[in-house]
Amino acid sequence: MNGCELMEKQQLLAAKEEAKLAEEETRWYKIRLEECHGQMREAEIIWRHQVTLAEKKAQDSSLRAQELEREISELRRENSDLRRENSDLRRENSSELRREVAHLKQRLDAICRRRQAEEYMRQDPTPGGPYRLHPPLRGHPVSRRAPNFTRTSLPGLPGVRPVVAQVGTCTRSPLVPCATSPPTASCSAR
Repeated sequence: MNGCELMEKQQLLAAKEEAKLAEEETRWYKIRLEECHGQMREAEIIWRHQVTLAEKKAQDSSLRAQELEREISELRRENSDLRRENSDLRRENSSELRREVAHLKQRLDAICRRRQAEEYMRQDPTPGGPYRLHPPLRGHPVSRRAPNFTRTSLPGLPGVRPVVAQVGTCTRSPLVPCATSPPTASCSAR
């Protein structure tokens, strides 16, 4: 029985060693499982933190987008108000300018009428004394014309009749009173 016992002991020792190896392997797997669970917990914590950050960023972005939309609508409203104000001011300015231009035209007309009246009333000293109204006609063709009118012609245009212009009016348009006080190249006043 010695051989049987020896075999049994060897089998028992082999079984014990296998059990020991299985225990070590089980322990190693348990440790590895614990490490995997720990890594999974850490990854889950990190993932939840990242999800929370992403949700917070998304919420901040949506709030900022709403704020920007409000600002844009306020700016559009302000822009339309400013355009309306600008058009109102332009309308007021144009009406004020029209009134001012009309007033200045009236003043200019009054000044020109007064100047024409003064020119009409002013008489050059006549030869022969103060009681004589017109100078004697001497046979010179210019002296037969009225003293307040001068004859002008348009140079360089053949066949155009000369224009008779009253003193104090512009030769460009005999109907418009002259606005310049001293005679210029374009005005035959005085």
